[in-house]
Amino acid sequence: MHFKKSYKTITTLLSICLALFAPALGLAANEDVDVYLLLGQSNMYGGSELKETYESKPVDERIGYTYFVGTRNNIPPDYIAGLLQSEGLLSLAPLDFGKRVRYGAELDFGRAIYRYVRDVEKKRPNIAILKFAVGSSSLENDWVGGEARLAQKLTEKIAAFREIIAPRGNARFRGIIVYQGESDAATNLYAAAYLRNLNTLINRIRDELGSPNLPALITRIHINNEGRFTCEIRKSQTEFVLRDRRASIVNVDHLAKNEDNPHYPQSEYRRLGTIYGRMMPELSLRGESQELSEAEIQLQVSKVPCR
Repeated sequence: MHFKKSYKTITTLLSICLALFAPALGLAANEDVDVYLLLGQSNMYGGSELKETYESKPVDERIGYTYFVGTRNNIPPDYIAGLLQSEGLLSLAPLDFGKRVRYGAELDFGRAIYRYVRDVEKKRPNIAILKFAVGSSSLENDWVGGEARLAQKLTEKIAAFREIIAPRGNARFRGIIVYQGESDAATNLYAAAYLRNLNTLINRIRDELGSPNLPALITRIHINNEGRFTCEIRKSQTEFVLRDRRASIVNVDHLAKNEDNPHYPQSEYRRLGTIYGRMMPELSLRGESQELSEAEIQLQVSKVPCR
């Protein structure tokens, strides 16, 4: 019952937004929308706050859903509460945050993709970003293990998003970006299951989207993360990419961290967004990587730098 009510609310609000702003967004009927899916925990959730006037809703306030659709526009940023403008994309949400809204790498990632499509592919950009991030979540306890409650919520959000986009065009998913793992680095049990859980999550998403070769960027957690089993997580993330021929690792060891390790100042989230925006087109163009022998995989995993 709660799911049906929540789903109806989300689709209704997004429908209103699209109806109001579709002309300015340049969303023509029967036009494909390139969608990028961003997942993770607090470092995907982001560090800069946007003050909200939306009422709190009966959802976990750590969960944020941000839907970005459209192209450059001139809608006043205060036209409705929560609108955030940037080159290449416009926020049609957040709809399910509490009173605080945070953003991270997605804005600069969106700008970079927009410019790539416009300047390199010489096409009219029509880009959407669907972000689902939960602070302190782990693969073992939240995304895959237990009841996989976050994977189920993600399925609901994707379904709602597709329903909203359907009257105007096809939602064409172009890539997944994951920044997750700090919480799984806290215990040996979680760390030992990480490679299996990451493989399960990515394959579940690909299966649900009907895209078995969907490119995936896996952000390797920072070398200075405080979790006791950080090294094990970093190696598992690297091994996943070595075994998955449509994935690439994103190294963030060069990014400066806040004193409240494991987070970053907003300037570094912006840098990360630019990195994602450079790497995603490269991965999409690359196609499948060369299949490696088991010995080569283990050799490369053994070389992953750790403290």
